[in-house]
Amino acid sequence: MKIYEGKHGKYVTFEKTGAYWTVRLRTGAGDTADRIVCDDYRMAVGYRKAFLKIARAA
Repeated sequence: MKIYEGKHGKYVTFEKTGAYWTVRLRTGAGDTADRIVCDDYRMAVGYRKAFLKIARAA
């Protein structure tokens, strides 16, 4: 699992689980704000980029 940090404690996790990629946007408290499960790596990377923009926004 890889963890990417944003502002105000928000972060994004990116992990492979079996045949699927899971991308999660978490709040500063650790709660899941949004989650997506993809079977395509490129699609998962696209969601990771979008979630990182949200996490890094003010």
